[in-house]
Amino acid sequence: MTTIFDNFMHVFISVNIVTLLLGLSLLFILLVIIVNLKTIKSEKEYADFLGTIEGIKFFCYNNRKKNKEFIETTILPTLSSDIKIIYVDGKIPKSDYDQNFISTLLYSIKDRKGFPYLLKISNGQLVDKSISQDFYKTMNQNKDIRHLNENINSFYQST
Repeated sequence: MTTIFDNFMHVFISVNIVTLLLGLSLLFILLVIIVNLKTIKSEKEYADFLGTIEGIKFFCYNNRKKNKEFIETTILPTLSSDIKIIYVDGKIPKSDYDQNFISTLLYSIKDRKGFPYLLKISNGQLVDKSISQDFYKTMNQNKDIRHLNENINSFYQST
């Protein structure tokens, strides 16, 4: 036989559980809103960043030892002075630009065939190209560097 006290306790516990669930739901909704606002702010800041580097050309390579040596001694000296360098040391991009924005830029690469990458900003968008295949043919088969340089220059001159 249940008493009034037992009934009161069941109602009290039920109300507290409902209140707790509502509170947690509201907290979850609030967290989702905050995360979305931060994401929107980050996307706006990144879009603004792309606007500030409109027309900039980048050459991006990584720290793979043999490649790095070849790039730094053979390719970089032949690049036009208006091409900015992004060196990826492990997972850390090093350049003259904000590391977070450059990380986002590199994460946005679509032509994921491997380093090195040619990048440029055109109409507020990243345009990218992997030159991995031509690079390795040039480096490993001792091909003439002029062919690789022509491909690099052709990419940067295209719209």
